[in-house]
Amino acid sequence: MMMIKSYPDSYGKVASIDTPDDADSYKKSVFGKDGSGLDAYQAADRFSALELAQYDALFKSNSKPVSHVEALSNISSDKMKADCPEPLVAMFGRCQDLLSPYIRGDF
Repeated sequence: MMMIKSYPDSYGKVASIDTPDDADSYKKSVFGKDGSGLDAYQAADRFSALELAQYDALFKSNSKPVSHVEALSNISSDKMKADCPEPLVAMFGRCQDLLSPYIRGDF
């Protein structure tokens, strides 16, 4: 979901959903029948009906890897760096720290 929030234009284009049904219709698919749903998130972090519909279309109804590759192929390197979700920035930084003894130059 963090990728849909960070790059809404690109993921939205791939999902091809502009006007979703209401959020309740996607809760079971996205969160599972026993999931806490939107209640597990603070109000500021909750997902819109559109984001839930796009997540359902991209990752529940289609291949996750293919959906990500399609969406990411439409994002420039500069935009990807500028809007990258913080957990991924931290992970990439840690990977670079761990691999730097084995790599010449910078990415």
